Amino acid sequence: MIQKEIEIKGITRIVVISDLHIGLKGYRDDIFDDMIKELKKPNTLWIGLGDFIEGREPSHKFYDASEVNMTVGEQYGLFFEKIRPYVKTCIGLHPGNHEDSLVMKTTINPLLQFCNEHKITYLGAVARTSFVSGDKKISMMTAHGAGGGVKVGGALNRIIDYAKTFNSDIVCVGHFHKLCHSIELKYYEDEEGRIRWSPMDIVLNGSALEAYMDGSYGGYVERKLLQPSALGFTIITLDKNLEKSIVFKAY
Repeated sequence: MIQKEIEIKGITRIVVISDLHIGLKGYRDDIFDDMIKELKKPNTLWIGLGDFIEGREPSHKFYDASEVNMTVGEQYGLFFEKIRPYVKTCIGLHPGNHEDSLVMKTTINPLLQFCNEHKITYLGAVARTSFVSGDKKISMMTAHGAGGGVKVGGALNRIIDYAKTFNSDIVCVGHFHKLCHSIELKYYEDEEGRIRWSPMDIVLNGSALEAYMDGSYGGYVERKLLQPSALGFTIITLDKNLEKSIVFKAY
């Protein structure tokens, strides 16, 4: 697990980017552009949770030529072009299952290469970032996520159970396309050995991949009779006392 520590001064915004699926006809470039606009604002950091590109080539079992409108190279090219001006404010980038499957197929990892070139932390599967302000510290566990679940409750329960393994204040994942926030309680022992409780924020990020588009013949979501994905992204704000606020930009 990658661990890092960031010292912040004053109010700090953290924009969460994931599940763009660049390369599919349902990819919403306007949503990605809105994410980029947020990165331009003062006191803003950002983190990527994977599945930035679709990345599936013709031999993949879920490849659908009627859905794809970019080559894999073009997909990565668009993503890198848009984020390149903001590499200095990037906490790090996680690969998603779409990036990982391409690495396993080809042994080539363009995301890792980009991170190395621009001195971005490649976060791998799971990471913990600690934010420090004075004598206060708050930690955030991040990952792309794994597994499925048609209902938001199934995805949320999976991450809540996983989060109990770690003593973190925020747990944030992508993958599920659900755009959901839940506050759970975690226990700890105080200096006198008494059990105390503190809040832990569980965040499922949204996506920029639209289903059930007008004029579409139907992609994976339609064929499987799944519900439309939650479009949008998360902004986490920490104040000078590391008090948290979490808001969604939903579409």
